[in-house]
Amino acid sequence: MIVDVLRFVLLGSVPILAAFGLLAIWQLYVVIFLAGTCTLFDAVAAESFTQMLVPRSSRHSTNSSMALSLSAVTTIGTAIGGALVQALTAPGAIVADAISFLLSAYWKSRIKASGHRRPSGRASESLTRQRLAGFRVIFGHPTTRCSAS
Repeated sequence: MIVDVLRFVLLGSVPILAAFGLLAIWQLYVVIFLAGTCTLFDAVAAESFTQMLVPRSSRHSTNSSMALSLSAVTTIGTAIGGALVQALTAPGAIVADAISFLLSAYWKSRIKASGHRRPSGRASESLTRQRLAGFRVIFGHPTTRCSAS
């Protein structure tokens, strides 16, 4: 939710600065970098939070639905973005995008879950051991080893 508000502020600053003639290319680079970083954190948090909200028996279908939604948004989003730029001009499209993040933050704030999971049997395992096990899995398989390096 916080990253959605940050993306709203970041993207909302672009048309405001442009309206006053204060927008510079370096500011766009900063906005793109920070908004992309927020997107990364949002994706990781969404994946982790989904695991807490969805029972283990339903995770396969939930993950499939989420992958399908992501694919549809990726495909259709470009066309909608182009149509918005044509209809509203670039600053107007950025305002629409910023508002979408504000709406996203609102709807995420309505989720009623504590975000805390009861410790499982593996909770006693140290974080260092968990990380080492993860690295062994990643670097132990030829495909993931190439992707990680």
